[in-house]
Amino acid sequence: MACRIEPHCNACGLCIAICPVWAIAELPAGVRIEPLLCTECLGYAEAPVCIEVCPCHAISVMDMLTLPPVGGQTGAIQGATKGLMQ
Repeated sequence: MACRIEPHCNACGLCIAICPVWAIAELPAGVRIEPLLCTECLGYAEAPVCIEVCPCHAISVMDMLTLPPVGGQTGAIQGATKGLMQ
């Protein structure tokens, strides 16, 4: 699983500054958490620190199986790992 930024984020940057694995960045379209880098702070804290510091409550945990398609390729992650799961 990974964390995600909700639309009501105010781009304050607190989450960017506190992320121990540098999974959060500010892009022209807004703040984004890279789900493949996010570890939910496993090994660093008991819970995701970005959720704790967000003044807007704009960060939540999401299920990796519900990620939006990468580069418009639906199921790219599932397809790439299909052979590994058998």
